[in-house]
Amino acid sequence: MFDYTQMLLNKVAQLEVAWNQKDKFIHSSRMIVKFREDHIYRLEKKLKAEPGLVSDKESQVVIDQLKDEIKLLRDQVEHHPKMTRYAAENFALREENRQLRSLPSVVNAEEAATQVTADLEDHFHRAMETERRTEGKIIISRREQVKLTCCIHFLNHCRSTTPGASSTPVAVDSASAAAIEKLKAQLLQKQTDLTGALQAYEDYKEVTKKQMSQLQSEKRYLDKSNRHLENILEATNAYKKKEVSELNRIHVETIKILTTPTKAYNLRTRLVPFSSPEHLNGSDQGTDDLWSEPPPSDMAEMAVTEELCQVQEQASHFQTQFNEEELKNSKLQQQIAKLEEQITVMSQESDHKDELLSTERANRNTDQLNRQETANELQQSLQSEQQAAEGKDLMLLLCCWKCLSDGGDDSLFPLVSVLRTEIRDLRLVLQSSDKELAAVRSELREGHSEQQRETTQLSSSLISTQLQLDKIQLEWEQLLEQHRTLQDSFDQLQAEANSLQMEQEHTSTLISQLTENKESTSKELIDTMEQNTLLRKQVSDLTVQNQQQASKIVDLEQNSNSANETIKGLEQKTEQDKAKYNDACFEREDLQGQNSKIQAEICDLNENVERRVASSKIEVEVLQEEVVYATEEVERLTKVLHEQNSLLQEQTAQKDIMIQNLQQKLQKQQEAVERTIRNGHFKPLVDLTGTPKSLPRTPCTPGSFSRDLSHVLESQERELENRRSSMITMEILLAELNAERAAKNDEIQRLKMQLTEKEMVRIEIQVLLDQFYNKENQLIHNGNKKRKILKELQEERADKSNIMQQLSETQKRLQAQESLLGQSQTCVQELTNELRNRCLELRDVGQRKQEDEKCVQENELLRKQNVKLSEENGKLVGHKNHKQRIEYLVNLKKDNTKLQEENEKLKTEMILMRDNVGCLPLEMT
Repeated sequence: MFDYTQMLLNKVAQLEVAWNQKDKFIHSSRMIVKFREDHIYRLEKKLKAEPGLVSDKESQVVIDQLKDEIKLLRDQVEHHPKMTRYAAENFALREENRQLRSLPSVVNAEEAATQVTADLEDHFHRAMETERRTEGKIIISRREQVKLTCCIHFLNHCRSTTPGASSTPVAVDSASAAAIEKLKAQLLQKQTDLTGALQAYEDYKEVTKKQMSQLQSEKRYLDKSNRHLENILEATNAYKKKEVSELNRIHVETIKILTTPTKAYNLRTRLVPFSSPEHLNGSDQGTDDLWSEPPPSDMAEMAVTEELCQVQEQASHFQTQFNEEELKNSKLQQQIAKLEEQITVMSQESDHKDELLSTERANRNTDQLNRQETANELQQSLQSEQQAAEGKDLMLLLCCWKCLSDGGDDSLFPLVSVLRTEIRDLRLVLQSSDKELAAVRSELREGHSEQQRETTQLSSSLISTQLQLDKIQLEWEQLLEQHRTLQDSFDQLQAEANSLQMEQEHTSTLISQLTENKESTSKELIDTMEQNTLLRKQVSDLTVQNQQQASKIVDLEQNSNSANETIKGLEQKTEQDKAKYNDACFEREDLQGQNSKIQAEICDLNENVERRVASSKIEVEVLQEEVVYATEEVERLTKVLHEQNSLLQEQTAQKDIMIQNLQQKLQKQQEAVERTIRNGHFKPLVDLTGTPKSLPRTPCTPGSFSRDLSHVLESQERELENRRSSMITMEILLAELNAERAAKNDEIQRLKMQLTEKEMVRIEIQVLLDQFYNKENQLIHNGNKKRKILKELQEERADKSNIMQQLSETQKRLQAQESLLGQSQTCVQELTNELRNRCLELRDVGQRKQEDEKCVQENELLRKQNVKLSEENGKLVGHKNHKQRIEYLVNLKKDNTKLQEENEKLKTEMILMRDNVGCLPLEMT
């Protein structure tokens, strides 16, 4: 029955320990959640107190991240299978504890234990009261030894003087001997208890002194490390201030250098060709008085100052961003160094505490062995002393009996008086020893209570250290995330700074080239103006591109933050990222093939354009030659027409004069005829009117004159007809010439239209070339973007590998912490077992004489418990037995497989959640 109750009590203790462990785990998880909430509250308070330090977007992003983490942790804590299992186990354990405590055997055992503890407390108080009388007890014990020797000599003397004696026993003497034996046994027992308690008290004092010295040394070491860190911080701050002042000085010098004014035509990036050939521009070399004038210096300086101001603003903005990122990076590095030092100090403290626990365990084991040896020796000495005391009592009784038989009552009076005085002295000694034992027990109780307090403090310190480690790990992860984001922004800013440096170098080279080509560029003012407009457009485009890049940088930062958030809980994206990386490689190869095809097409287009330009130039030259020839022919024909017109006009004038002369002659002849008719030649005229046969046949002068006149008139009419026909032919020729001229004019207009069309085609070709160059630049820009994306993918892959390494390290640390917790739990269990064993030993010492059989059974139970504890210690410490090691390894492997299965389940659940939500970092970027 006693064994069964003891087993139940052990089981109850184990269940309470498991219950406490699980409560601690739940408490730690709740503390983590509370820590996150406190962190969010502090951040919100800081934002309300100092709204100018952090922008609204960044603060909102940080708060959202922390809230998401808290939600995830709450969900994990609420829906975690371990938590539900722990809750079910706790409920079952509580019910088992109630059932076990309600058993009658347990109730009886508890009552018996309370009675035994009350008895032990009474004895302990008595022993503590007799602590002050230890010196008097030693003197009394010496006095008792002297009295016993005197009694023995007296009995020997009586034996020698009285050879014969009567054999009448006395009941009073036997009772006194039994009382003396009991008193001696109690005295020896209390002396042994007192010595053991004193030794334990001294050991406890030594251990506390060692712990105090170690704590003081740790305090000194921490003070030194804090001073060293303060010195490092001061030095770093001074160095950073010096660097900032140096950078400001360099920035001022660069601004002074850049603000020197230059001419506008020195800022040309490339030479612009003529919009048309030289012979079609219409610019004569003789009329270069207006176009050869230099540009005004004020306009050039204004353009240069505007461009320089824009460049300086951009450079100052990038420099401030770079300085801010450097300051953040330095602060993060300092915090990382502080955390690493704190982690090293905590690890050293934990190692030191482990060493102390191991030394205390070894000392306790040695003390336990020594106590067992001393207990065995004391048992042997008690047995020998009991045998010797029994022999002495028998001798005394025999002597007394002989004295009674020989000498009678007169010889017994001194002996009885001596025995009474000895009994009184022994009673006084026993009372003093009881008081001393009570005092020693009270001291032991205080020492045990202090040990329990220390154990509770150690457990609380372990829990606090675990919580601090969890907090430090969380802060470490947050700092790593911030460091990654800052590193990405720093790389981007560095790339932008490099690009700006390249642009500055390019501009410097262009300025040098343009200064060399100053004489040639002075004749091309129109081109420079066009180039200035183009440069302004390019500057505006660059500003727009910079703004777009800034917006893209902000978007990329947000995307990187979201990607970093997703990276925390998504460790298995490495395979998907590998697949995506392979797809990106294939896409890159496809893009390279497409780029090669596009380049081939561009080459073909260039060749076609060159051919078309050459053919158009040839056609233009041919058309120009035809136009020149046509103009020459038109001029020649116009000259011929003018000459013919002048000749015809002269001829017509001469003929008009001749006609007038002839008319005058006709008038004169008619007048002469009229005169002759009037003078007397009327008859022949009358006869003529009659019959012409009656007239004479002789010739007369009037008839010949009329004939000549008719001939003249006919000849003149013929000439007039000829002239009319020539005029008609000339008119026909003029009409034909006019038609040819109109046709030539139409051809000239058609050629002009063709020239304008050719000019339009050339302009379209120029536009196509510009589009082609823009597309080439866009392709280069897209290629750079794709390279940047590939670099970002590689960086994300490296970051994920680093995260995996950090997770493995954290797993190792957690395993080490779990092993430390297991060791501490074993230490606590050993302490509780030792305390329980000591209580059992004290109870066994009180009941040793009355229950010898029970003592044997209890010794066997203690031996079994020691065997079990040694087996557990072997499992936990070294596994010196190969069979135990194999069994323990098998159990560990089983637990490991279970944990791996749970981990895989959780990973699959996370993948499903990720797929449902669709928050992929690469898609976001």
